[in-house]
Amino acid sequence: MNNPAIRSVVFGLACALVGLVFGIVFSLGFTDPSFNYFWIPVVLSSFTFGALFWRMLPERNARRRVLMGVIAGILGSLAAHFTTWLLTSLGTNLCSGGDCASSIGELLAGIGELLISSVLLGFISILVLGWLTSLVGGILGGFYAFFLQKRKLIG
Repeated sequence: MNNPAIRSVVFGLACALVGLVFGIVFSLGFTDPSFNYFWIPVVLSSFTFGALFWRMLPERNARRRVLMGVIAGILGSLAAHFTTWLLTSLGTNLCSGGDCASSIGELLAGIGELLISSVLLGFISILVLGWLTSLVGGILGGFYAFFLQKRKLIG
């Protein structure tokens, strides 16, 4: 595993797996059927930001790789809150009501409203669960960097 891109994708997949668990558990609390697939934006956001921050931080700073792994996990989990709510808002907005096929492409809210609601819901989400997701993300990033160094899979 000498390729930085592969290591980033593996970390993104690990973040997506953790995001899947959080997304499924969190979606159980919703009674609105439009949140039945809440886990999908959680997984997509977790994978994207986990891989992105891994590529940007630990892969570029060899001297403090474990610390950068912790920071990458924390930042990835916090950034994922905003895009999770943006994707959720887009999904529920595009597929409002029970008949998704007839409403595809018809936005009920404007782009500005979607962005503002995503930012507000993201901040609320961080206040409610951000402490837990950033803790798990930091631990995951630190352990992954430590594992790669101990196995000499990273330079």
